[in-house]
Amino acid sequence: MSDQTVTSRYRVVKSYRSANADPIILRRGDTVHVGQDYDGDPEWKDWLWCESKTDKGGWVPRSLLTILGSTGTAREDYSARELSIQKGETLNVITILNGWAWSRRTNGESGWVPLRNLEPHPVSKT
Repeated sequence: MSDQTVTSRYRVVKSYRSANADPIILRRGDTVHVGQDYDGDPEWKDWLWCESKTDKGGWVPRSLLTILGSTGTAREDYSARELSIQKGETLNVITILNGWAWSRRTNGESGWVPLRNLEPHPVSKT
């Protein structure tokens, strides 16, 4: 899936539990050690395992890095934070990237969730 900025409402159709309590967070210009390509789910292409200078690891979209050998430089700020979500919950989706959606709850909490766990939620017209 290509990179899209959407800012739309979506409903959670399948719950998801975040597996990473301490995600990698990058600022533009930060360097990371670039490891393996993600080779699991074919819908989740172009994610790279990266480790920061503080030894935090996480999946980073290839498109957000300039890579030279095994070193990557962040092109923009990035957080690998994931949200744990419950079926029936409604989220605002800000960006869709490589099969994942950067989403925000009404309380302001933000993070990545698998796009396949969401469906568009039309706003009711009164």
